[in-house]
Amino acid sequence: MYNFNGKVALVTGTSRRKGIGCAIALRLASDGANVVVNDRPIDRTKIAPWESDHGWEGLPSVVREIEKLGSRGLAVEADVTKRDQIEAMVARAVAEFGRLDILVNNHKFFDASEDHSLSRRAIVNLSEELFDSYINVNLKGTFLMCQAAANQMIKQGDGGKIVNIDSLAGKRPRAGMGAYSASKAGILRLTEVLALELGQYNINVNAIGPGATATWGTSGKAISDAVKEGLTEQEAVDKVYIHSGQFPQTGALGRPGRPEDQANAVAFLCSSEADFITGQAINVCGGQLLGM
Repeated sequence: MYNFNGKVALVTGTSRRKGIGCAIALRLASDGANVVVNDRPIDRTKIAPWESDHGWEGLPSVVREIEKLGSRGLAVEADVTKRDQIEAMVARAVAEFGRLDILVNNHKFFDASEDHSLSRRAIVNLSEELFDSYINVNLKGTFLMCQAAANQMIKQGDGGKIVNIDSLAGKRPRAGMGAYSASKAGILRLTEVLALELGQYNINVNAIGPGATATWGTSGKAISDAVKEGLTEQEAVDKVYIHSGQFPQTGALGRPGRPEDQANAVAFLCSSEADFITGQAINVCGGQLLGM
């Protein structure tokens, strides 16, 4: 456990019940941070049944979980591709908590019909509109968030931590994932440049690259159905991610990542124990890149 007492964190992309962003927000809160949680405006009537069946309401539910841990939470809906909304969100965080010490960029655009193959998502077939969506949310959104948060941290004068959630796709090309890979590779370079530019202000900027992680995003229905069949949640995850053959590359450790694995890495990079680490992109993937 780390000591984030008195620290204020802002985490984007946090509304999913079993998502990486939610896990990060709760881990930082469990270590004492007050946490501002963000996502785009969501139609609560369209929350997936495997979330709504548990009473999940998105950001308000995350705040309730944060408060159960003894920290304070604040939910702010904002579009990370819009500078005015981002600046208003940072201003609201500072008005509520007095400062901003940690930024975690977990927002992501990922086309649900992505097929990871040389078919309709090949670069030669990719629409300009879809390419723009990847770049605007993943790369431009990260740029705007980093800019706004860094300016606030510089104003405060006592440093800060920025962690960008990247992807193995930013380091390794895969057919059918050109736009996603390009956006994530851009985040890696942005992270390195920001580390060079912000080091003089004692602001550390790093990234993590999650491998296949058992979230309840695109796999939520399959996991939920397996639980309804009588499996435990872990057995359901194993069925979907390991035994189904849908995710054959589970890495050296033989299992998919958990949201908590990613949250643990982020917590470390935000802690004082990582004060001499900056400009790095750490793979949190159970060895999935080994031998690739």
